[in-house]
Amino acid sequence: MPKAMLSVWSAVNRMTAKKTLLGETERISALDALQALSRHAAYLFFEEKYKGRLVPGMQADMVILSTNPLSLPAGALREVTVIETLKAGRPLYPTPQGIAPADIKHIPTAPYLYDHQVSP
Repeated sequence: MPKAMLSVWSAVNRMTAKKTLLGETERISALDALQALSRHAAYLFFEEKYKGRLVPGMQADMVILSTNPLSLPAGALREVTVIETLKAGRPLYPTPQGIAPADIKHIPTAPYLYDHQVSP
C-alpha cells in the first residue's frame, strides 16, 4: 500500500501532477476513497466474505497509518504514511525503527471505517 494514500489524495482532491483541477464534480470523501481501497476492493474481487472489514472471522489484512486520514484537510492526505502492514493479523512489513506500536494513539478500539454507514 505504499502509493495508496496518494490514490486517496487523488480521489478526494482531483488534482493532476501539474496542479490542474480535473473533474471537480467527481471528488469523493476521504471515507469513500478509503473504502474503495478496502471494502469495495474486496467486493470487486469476490473476497467480501473474508476481506474488506475488520470484524471477527475476517482475515484482518490492514495497515496502520501515521495519522487518522479522516481528521485531515483534503490537501494533507498525501502526507499520511503507512506505519505497518498486517496480513491475517500478522506483521508483513516491519515497523520503521523508532516507532513502537504503543506510540500509536489513534488506533480505534472498534473497526473505524465501519463505524459509519455499515451495511451487511
